[in-house]
Amino acid sequence: MKRQSAIAYTCAGVHAIATLLMATLLAPGLTGAHRLAYIAAHRASWTASWIVWQVAAISLVALYACFSRNAAIIGALGACVDITSEWRYILDGPSRTLDLAIGGLANGLYSLGLLVVLLTRRDLSPLLRASATSVVLFGFALSLSSFVGNQTVEIVSTAILFPTFIVWAILAGRWLGSSCRAQSRHQ
Repeated sequence: MKRQSAIAYTCAGVHAIATLLMATLLAPGLTGAHRLAYIAAHRASWTASWIVWQVAAISLVALYACFSRNAAIIGALGACVDITSEWRYILDGPSRTLDLAIGGLANGLYSLGLLVVLLTRRDLSPLLRASATSVVLFGFALSLSSFVGNQTVEIVSTAILFPTFIVWAILAGRWLGSSCRAQSRHQ
């Protein structure tokens, strides 16, 4: 169970780094008239930043596996879409199709995976449940806004989603650690 706490904290840390990279190095290449020129001029940081996001996707699947096999399977489907699309971002640059795949489909699957955790794990603490609910709501908001092409809502929901997810992952690490201690006292 200490391993599960470590997975949660690693997931939070990788997502924190990825979120910072999104706000600083990736954002100029995602929107605006000069995005392709930005990507060409910053190819190494563009590529490295997307690779960090791919590690974040894998860590999310590992964290979901600490709670539910079904959630991990759904998360893994999201990660497959995410990682494949991010490699196309790296190689070809952004496109509407890739925006739909990453923002809409992958994030929708990640949100569905966490919803499965909420619906199947009745033993979650109230704080962990509340934070997971926020992540699910903002995740589905990102997904829906991506599908309908509302970039303003995409940006706002992303700005709220990832810090909220990081907090949830930290709380999950604490909960998994305390759950481990409680189980060892009862054995």
